[in-house]
Amino acid sequence: VTSLDVLPKCLIWSTITKENFAKFVTIAIPKKVNQELVNATLQCYRQGLRVDDIVFGKHVYPDDLRNLQSFCKDVRYRIMYELGAVLLRGLDMDSLCGNDRKNIEMLTECSRIS
Repeated sequence: VTSLDVLPKCLIWSTITKENFAKFVTIAIPKKVNQELVNATLQCYRQGLRVDDIVFGKHVYPDDLRNLQSFCKDVRYRIMYELGAVLLRGLDMDSLCGNDRKNIEMLTECSRIS
């Protein structure tokens, strides 16, 4: 059984939710979560890792992502039991690309990793 198996086949939203969809589904990424994610991403990028090569417990340790774990539980709950969808906002792209947005390769790879 996967997470997809427990999702409803059809999402039913109230009229209020439909009329204010972006307001209901948008979740701001907290600063502490953002910082953990950026730090882990840059650490993996500097090691030359691609997203498919990353192994938790080897390249990134769960203790380094405590706030992210808690945040993900909340996001998962909203997806599974409340709305069926979320829109995450607030990933610090400047920090994610080492404050060099002109470095497209780094920006692209760090976006994939995060």
